[in-house]
Amino acid sequence: MRFSAIGGTTVDRVLDRVAAETVGPPDDRLLQAACREAARPEMSGHVQHIIPRYAWEDLVLTPKVLSQLRQLEDVLAQQETVMHTWGQQRLRPRGYGLKALFTGSPGTGKTMCAEVIAGSLGYDLFKVDLSSVVSKWVGETEKNLRQIFDAAEGGTSVLLFDEGDAIFGTRGESKSAQDKYANQEVAYLLQRLEVFEGCVIITTNLQENIDEAFLRRFSAVIEFPFPSPAERQRLWDRALPPEDFRDGDIDTALLGRQFHLAGGSIVNASLNACIDAATHGERLQMKHCIVAVARELYKMGKQVNRVHFGDLFPVVEKLFT
Repeated sequence: MRFSAIGGTTVDRVLDRVAAETVGPPDDRLLQAACREAARPEMSGHVQHIIPRYAWEDLVLTPKVLSQLRQLEDVLAQQETVMHTWGQQRLRPRGYGLKALFTGSPGTGKTMCAEVIAGSLGYDLFKVDLSSVVSKWVGETEKNLRQIFDAAEGGTSVLLFDEGDAIFGTRGESKSAQDKYANQEVAYLLQRLEVFEGCVIITTNLQENIDEAFLRRFSAVIEFPFPSPAERQRLWDRALPPEDFRDGDIDTALLGRQFHLAGGSIVNASLNACIDAATHGERLQMKHCIVAVARELYKMGKQVNRVHFGDLFPVVEKLFT
């Protein structure tokens, strides 16, 4: 790995930290962590530094999507070797960085997967704060983006543009000054991605909202499908607390089969069910899960009636009638 941002005094700080936290020969993982910390870019408050908490075993996805994600991990892991040690940078002297688009329904794991990829390689994950980047002043948005891209250039970090269609959206006809400057921002992003040598991951719920000109610049476009009933059961199994804290009447197969929820919604329902049970001083039961599911569906604007719940409807009938 290259740590081009590390200067002499910074190297001294890295070595001092390693010496303070190890006894005997320095630990490779600690040395890498210290170097990564020393090389961490300054991004002027426009990003949120996320410490990865998830691993590959936490993902519940189709084999096809997992294979595509593993390919992205391989590209990042071997990029330095192939481009610099093997000299293949001669084929793509500019902009050999990884740019990927994750698309799919809300709650299907797009942001989580960006965290997994960064964490598996020991990279920093920086989530771009679009509220602080996008400005009403002409040229200010481009200036903020330039600061972010320049800081992340060539380092061991992943830039995440969550809900990226807000800034990577389709250009329209310039009918007003506002349209002109909005198109100017998209044009700047197109040029900057073309030459960027780091890793950028963009997530969106609607791929059609992304300007088509960006698609050529993406190394990969991965679509996250809505989980199947079997996958939803696995998500419920992972989301519920250990058996010591729940009754035996919970049927995760039924929950996965009966209710069309994405992974994020299942996590929300599981947490709300646990809170409901703990509030009443009870172990987690099926009735708590059903009520939590009903509230999640109601929050999503879906009808809660006997069609969805069948014989379980009496458990939630009083809540919504």
